[in-house]
Amino acid sequence: MMQQWLKEVARGKRGSKALSYEETTQLAHFILEGKATDAQISAYLIAERMKTESADELLAFIRTLQETSTRLELDPIGFLSKSR
Repeated sequence: MMQQWLKEVARGKRGSKALSYEETTQLAHFILEGKATDAQISAYLIAERMKTESADELLAFIRTLQETSTRLELDPIGFLSKSR
C-alpha cells in the first residue's frame, strides 16, 4: 500500500501529484499504526517536501494526528495530566 502512495508523490516536482484528503488520511493511519518502515516514511516525507504539500494533504495529517493523539494538559500547579 505504501508503495502505491509513494509512486504518486515521488515522481519529482513536475511529475508528482498530490494525494487526496482520503488517501492522505489512510497514509497517516498507516504510518501512525507502525505499518510503514522508517525508510518508507523518510521517502514519503522527502518526496512531499520536494513537490510541496497540498492543503488537503496537510489538513488530513493534522486531523489524523489530532484524532489519534493523547492530549496532555498542565494543571494550575504545573503537573501534566491526560485529558483523554
